[in-house]
Amino acid sequence: MSIAKGLEQLALHAESDSPLNFIAQGQLLDLASDLVHRINRLATAKPEQWREHSEGASSWPVNASLHPYMIKGMEPSAQLRDFLENTLHLGRQLVPITDINSKWKVTSPITREAISLVGHVWKARNAAYFCRTQNLEIADGWRKTAGDLPEWNKDSAKKWATVAEQAFLESYPNPEQIQELADEIGAHREDGITAEFMSPGKLRDRILHRLSKAICDNAPK
Repeated sequence: MSIAKGLEQLALHAESDSPLNFIAQGQLLDLASDLVHRINRLATAKPEQWREHSEGASSWPVNASLHPYMIKGMEPSAQLRDFLENTLHLGRQLVPITDINSKWKVTSPITREAISLVGHVWKARNAAYFCRTQNLEIADGWRKTAGDLPEWNKDSAKKWATVAEQAFLESYPNPEQIQELADEIGAHREDGITAEFMSPGKLRDRILHRLSKAICDNAPK
């Protein structure tokens, strides 16, 4: 069994109604915490290698606490923030889409999802390239297609948006059921029709259209 399959099985056990789900949930939490520590230790030791991953990422795994008695000792430190920004160059490839002057504000759920999708496709593109150089098998579907994408810019944005849509639907086959995306679509209807009065198919199409538009409009020149 591959590592990915093993993790998927553990997650399925954690989601199940089995009496053993409590054990699986604890194992999943412990594993996640341990992986975050390992990732940051490895990235600190060899940032030039991890930069290939971080430059196209919109977020980075960090162990933190919201507990009122522990938050002061476990919030991301200024040193970590500096490391992510100036050494790992977190999200540097995504700068054009997060331009503060853009009409697609990062506070928008649609824009946040678009940023995440571009980073997701960017990493899959790098992974496919690496597999080809090492004569390794490349995953099928959109991940394989991502390997054929040119650099992300205005000319290639539609191709990126197409692959991003495939990636999005793989994770969320019914995006019309995502409340925050549905609410945003309803809030921007010029005719005043809210999302709850749209057919599921129409709402789905509008969400996909807005995601594609966000990616294309904010692509670098």
